[in-house]
Amino acid sequence: MSTRSAETAGGDARAGAVYAAEDAASAAFPPRRYRTFAELRTHVEAIVCSDWWADTFPGAPIEVHVERRSRTATFSAACRRDGAGILWFVDGEHWTATAVCHELGHVASGSGHDAPFRNALVELWRRECGFPAATELCAQLNSRLPATGHDATTW
Repeated sequence: MSTRSAETAGGDARAGAVYAAEDAASAAFPPRRYRTFAELRTHVEAIVCSDWWADTFPGAPIEVHVERRSRTATFSAACRRDGAGILWFVDGEHWTATAVCHELGHVASGSGHDAPFRNALVELWRRECGFPAATELCAQLNSRLPATGHDATTW
């Protein structure tokens, strides 16, 4: 398990497995890095305002608030509140497509690291990181979280 996974999983085996799968897939297919917070915010807003978002996640918020956390923060986060998505990104370190997809996965699914979140995560990776990267993420998720009563081909 990576340092990120060990520090932020907080004893949640599913979260740790998701973080480890993301880390492995990111090592194989390095994600886009955003140069500035403004670039990250603009891109997140473009995703959420797109027809793709509305078609893929019809119940998800189309309003988001993107916030910056200090460099001393240990994790990025996301939630739904009052019909909007709120995302917090650690300054600089988490300005990647991996973090954006992860946090938007929480907003899209309205859940933790369960199957609906993982489905959203793979869909976001497919759009933002490309089909090969999403396929690798799927393989990594399958190796860490074997399917139990759901279709693991899409997560």
